[in-house]
Amino acid sequence: MKRIVAIAFTITTVAALSSMGGCATLADTPGANANRVGLTMDTNLREIPSNAESVLLLDRPSTLSAVPVPLH
Repeated sequence: MKRIVAIAFTITTVAALSSMGGCATLADTPGANANRVGLTMDTNLREIPSNAESVLLLDRPSTLSAVPVPLH
């Protein structure tokens, strides 16, 4: 019984460690990685003004309210 538990533990450990290897495939080239990072950075930088308006409460209120909300 202990041997079966030890074998199951070993298999589980090997499977877990092999899945932590990351994305080391042929499709994940350094160029593709750079493109993905660049696209993510571009998207994040474009969202900064919108996020700042939300934090400073300068954006318009939602139009989903059931009651009319005055704009000024």
